[in-house]
Amino acid sequence: MRDVFRTFVHLHPTIKLLLVGNILLFIGVSMTTPFLAIYLSKQLGLSATLIGTIIGLGSIAGIVGGFIGGVLSDRFGHKPLLILSLLFTGVIYCGYAIVDQVLPLSLLVLLAGCSNAVFQTVSRTVIAELSQKQERSTAFSFLNFTLNVGWAIGPLLAVALDVAATTTPFLIAAVIFLLYGFLLAVTLRPEQSLHSFVDPVRMSFGQVCTMIMRDANLRLYVTGGILLMTGLGQFTTLLSQHLAKTFVNGTAVFSILLAINALFIVVFQLPLASFTAKKHSSYLIKAGTLLIAGGLVGFGVSPTALLLYGAMVIFSLAEAIVAPLQSTILDEIAPAAHKGAYFGAQNITFFGAFIGPVFGGFLLDRYGGTVMYLALASLSLISMYFFLKCLGRPSAHGKATHPV
Repeated sequence: MRDVFRTFVHLHPTIKLLLVGNILLFIGVSMTTPFLAIYLSKQLGLSATLIGTIIGLGSIAGIVGGFIGGVLSDRFGHKPLLILSLLFTGVIYCGYAIVDQVLPLSLLVLLAGCSNAVFQTVSRTVIAELSQKQERSTAFSFLNFTLNVGWAIGPLLAVALDVAATTTPFLIAAVIFLLYGFLLAVTLRPEQSLHSFVDPVRMSFGQVCTMIMRDANLRLYVTGGILLMTGLGQFTTLLSQHLAKTFVNGTAVFSILLAINALFIVVFQLPLASFTAKKHSSYLIKAGTLLIAGGLVGFGVSPTALLLYGAMVIFSLAEAIVAPLQSTILDEIAPAAHKGAYFGAQNITFFGAFIGPVFGGFLLDRYGGTVMYLALASLSLISMYFFLKCLGRPSAHGKATHPV
């Protein structure tokens, strides 16, 4: 643990600013996103399938927005993309508090998914470029850690203020995003990468797309990521609806589960970073996907809240392993001059976060939560194959991937 905190002290100041801001942003996000499905169900009377489709639109927009944002950040710098995405997201959250019709809400979800993906993509790129190789995996663990600190606080704050599934959290989130956007505009300076590599040719957008599509490692990575994210990406959307159908106090149980998820990662993410840094990526992918599958099955078959809490512990352990590992592996296979584009391409995996709510919502409406979670767990296990294939191949750009 001392090595982990020593790494944090030596991280670039810009990375520290992004990590602290990430906590604030995800307090706002977690006060709204987990309860959006409940809000749409209770206030507008929408079905689980339609709710899943609307929320899934944000994931589709994130695929496009994140990729384009990553490519643009490689060409024009990171600062403008970070600031504009924050300010735009703040305006969108204001819209959530005002609009009460299905089509305008769907448009807002679409735009929010796009702008959030831009910010997260560029943030990961900045961390990759401004961190030394030996500290990079720990830096990504810190990113996941700060995300979950926000997730630990937000849902409990919404319930404590008795504003869950109302419009008030959207206004709170809007203020957070706007203020942080203005803060970055004032304090953030354009930073040059710590790496000495300079791309001699400024590739066009089409050329970057062609380069990425020809990278076999990236194709394997994205395929595995899509399958994994089908069960992992929007798990809160499906879980909230499943609990609402099966538990009288489903909203309260759901809030506790979110807190367990976030608090577990807050407590164990950094100690795990010390452990995982010494393990081969193939071992970690196997362990992570098996634990995700186990947690999903637990959600589907647990008849009591106590067993659900246990399933969430398993699921959270898996998330703490897999989330930073995905970014670390991607950094290894990405060429130095196009890290933004590759981290943008990582957003393609969030197509699974669109499939999950739609496919899962259909199964939940038609067959119930047990069948839904067994299906999602199966997809998580299949994803293991593609990640292992990716790890077993040499990089197309002259760099070795993590050892198998």
